[in-house]
Amino acid sequence: MNSPTRQRTVISNNGTWVFELLHDRTDPCVWIIRRSRAFLWFRWKRSLYWFFDRNNALEFARTQAAVHRPAGKGTPA
Repeated sequence: MNSPTRQRTVISNNGTWVFELLHDRTDPCVWIIRRSRAFLWFRWKRSLYWFFDRNNALEFARTQAAVHRPAGKGTPA
């Protein structure tokens, strides 16, 4: 996603799970949360969740990041 109209923001990266907010400025109604599993330098896309509101997408991502936090880790960013 290196296009000037596309935006990618990492919400949480706890070493195991990566949650990213994806948004294309040419389509202002769609916000996507991508959940990936990280291992070394590999990433496997596990799920995509689509939202019509940025705040709902961020709230969902932060909640999921807290649920998928590995044992012994602090609170997500």
